[in-house]
Amino acid sequence: MVQIREIIPTETIDIIIASINNTEKLVLNNEKIIDFIPKTDIKFNREFLPFHANGLTFKAYSNEKMIHTSTFYSIGGGFVVKEERTVHKENTELKKEFPFPVVKASELLAFCIAENKSISEIVYENEKSLRSEEDINFELNKIGKPC
Repeated sequence: MVQIREIIPTETIDIIIASINNTEKLVLNNEKIIDFIPKTDIKFNREFLPFHANGLTFKAYSNEKMIHTSTFYSIGGGFVVKEERTVHKENTELKKEFPFPVVKASELLAFCIAENKSISEIVYENEKSLRSEEDINFELNKIGKPC
């Protein structure tokens, strides 16, 4: 069963993964069951997506024809943004406004050295350019907490 991250108790993740592997099925939105073979249906791409390195694209196929695609980026602090063509330029502009814009780990490391800050401190400063500390901390506090 596929659920929203925030409502999956962490102690059930192994059970969910085992169920998917054993049944080769996914339950979507508790409504529709589809065939899903992780070894062949998950494709790892070594190239970064354009907006952020930590992203993934879902592609839905019917009779070998792609019928839908959707891309999501994990931008830190428990936040995930969906890439939409209409807001992609806006998202890119937001990223350019980060106080510490990074694309590669080496750039992040350079900021850490120059600012004498940890990785988490640099990332937190970038997060603060997008939302309030209260919102960031609210989302961070949900990570790893039992539902």
